Amino acid sequence: YHGNVLTRDLWNSSDGESWKRINDHTPYDGYSEMVVFEGRMWAVKATVWSSTDGVMWTQVGGRTPFGERGYGEVVVHRGRMWQLGSGPDVWSSTDGARWDRVLDSAPYGDRSAGAVAVFEGKIWLMGGRSLKANKHDEKGYENFTTYNDVWCSEDGVGWELVLENAPWNPRMWFPPQDFGNRLWIVGGY
Repeated sequence: YHGNVLTRDLWNSSDGESWKRINDHTPYDGYSEMVVFEGRMWAVKATVWSSTDGVMWTQVGGRTPFGERGYGEVVVHRGRMWQLGSGPDVWSSTDGARWDRVLDSAPYGDRSAGAVAVFEGKIWLMGGRSLKANKHDEKGYENFTTYNDVWCSEDGVGWELVLENAPWNPRMWFPPQDFGNRLWIVGGY
């Protein structure tokens, strides 16, 4: 957003210094989760779009079965796209058109805004929030409880609690990254 207007442009750079606007008005849903899969960029939310160049986008299928929920993530793992972290369920797809619910209710609960990554052959979900009065001294969001737990799964169905309370503060809205044989997190609220 810029003020109260959703910004719809798309840019790229080969060096982080010089940027080129590729598209002035992208067609996919605002706040779509973005991923690269099968040689294309994908934008996933209530609808699914794909592109090989960022200019021309093709809508793939109809509406997603998980809808336009907020603060989930899409990752690529074992030849599939996986959507999770916007509720208790876990979804996967090999083509973006058909999504299979592989799990109705993950043991981490009705969670959103967590860090979701693929690392060492597993899907990881860390922290995030649930919609309930908080247990911590959190300011600004009295009806959100944030977490600092760490979960992983090899298949999206069986989830293991790796760490109930990581040494970092409970948080939501933070990006994870696999880099240098380590899993990194930064920022958050």
